[in-house]
Amino acid sequence: MNLPNGEITIWAASVKWIEGDDVKAEYDFTADIMSDRWNPRSALKKVRAFPHGEIADVLLDQAIFAGVGNIIKNEVLFNIRRHPLTRLSRLDRQDWPRLADAVHSYCWNFYEWKKKFELRKHWQVYRQRLCPLCERKLIREPLGKNARLTFYCSRHQPLYTQVRKIQVRAVLPIRTIPASGLLEPRLDH
Repeated sequence: MNLPNGEITIWAASVKWIEGDDVKAEYDFTADIMSDRWNPRSALKKVRAFPHGEIADVLLDQAIFAGVGNIIKNEVLFNIRRHPLTRLSRLDRQDWPRLADAVHSYCWNFYEWKKKFELRKHWQVYRQRLCPLCERKLIREPLGKNARLTFYCSRHQPLYTQVRKIQVRAVLPIRTIPASGLLEPRLDH
């Protein structure tokens, strides 16, 4: 894309073009998960409009959680032990703020790990072969309205039919394979 003062090349992203003299007035910084003006109440107000939406799709909705991508979606869902196709109506409404906090916290961890060039070391399920808790093979399939590649454990992230409370878990320590002492192999292709 050619611009008056240069060029921008975007390989794989969702872009919302904002025009006008005051871009800051046009952009909703309350949805930007890394902004000082991010507002969890604003996010939750938007979430209420999708009570039957699947949690994976809601997390990737840039109007609600701007900046959350596929890695963050997969890792947060593992940390709260929720199946990606869980409908928001299957979460206790009082836990929705916990969901927003889990996303916000993980994004800041993601940022710190990325600055240290150690992001991949902290992946628990994204592009992994085995669940870090039970060592079962992770399920890897395109899910959601945009068919984004999703990694999850059928044992630790079951699809519940009843309303369940969220318990946010910490990111597990970096995992090694007991026999070799090496880090678990990555699926980086």
